[in-house]
Amino acid sequence: MEKIQSAVYCLVLIISGIACMQKVKSSNIATTEDTIISTLRIDTIFQLEVDSIAYQLIITNDDYTVEDKQTRFMKTVRIVENKSCDTLYKASYDFNSIDGVQQTLPGHYWLRMGDFGGGSGFSGTLYKINFSPKIKLQPVFNYDELSFCKSNYNSSEIILFEGIWDMEVDDLEMESHFSAHKQMVSVYEIKNDTTLVKKIGETKFKYNLYCGDSELGVMRVREPWLFKKIRWQDYKD
Repeated sequence: MEKIQSAVYCLVLIISGIACMQKVKSSNIATTEDTIISTLRIDTIFQLEVDSIAYQLIITNDDYTVEDKQTRFMKTVRIVENKSCDTLYKASYDFNSIDGVQQTLPGHYWLRMGDFGGGSGFSGTLYKINFSPKIKLQPVFNYDELSFCKSNYNSSEIILFEGIWDMEVDDLEMESHFSAHKQMVSVYEIKNDTTLVKKIGETKFKYNLYCGDSELGVMRVREPWLFKKIRWQDYKD
């Protein structure tokens, strides 16, 4: 019976994409029953490969009602092994958008999930997708619309620049999301199953990191004290 269920799941997922018959395996999963995933709830599917094993990262849209009877939206994340069609990971997260999956190295993936409330403001969390010793999403850091990050060559560290609102300026000089801001700089060292944070400090000048790496070059010249605390040679151009 289990082989029939797995075969039906693969056939439907690959041929029609209309529904998935999901065989639950991991203790991370709240239910132990086979469920049907309607394509109306599928947000996106990402193809992953780790150590020559192919997986699908399936993200679905769900909702729930909070105390004030307003509907909140959430994302359910599933990681399914392609060959066996086993669901190896399933968990729900209180976000309303997927910012994407980034492959930084072979077999090394980051997932960004966020909340958009309208306009240009948003907040989110960067997760590292761990496959060993068990499959799970490891939170690395939170970010918002003023954040900019840069990883080192082997993706074991990330520099996070967090824009700071200047509340002392008058109305005529009021900063927008796209203005230059002073930056709080931190280095996140990503270990297996944990993340270590080192606060570097606050910049003396304002920078617009929507310009990306070109503005970092300016920052390196104007803030030499800051970059003496960072192994900049380890970071990608």
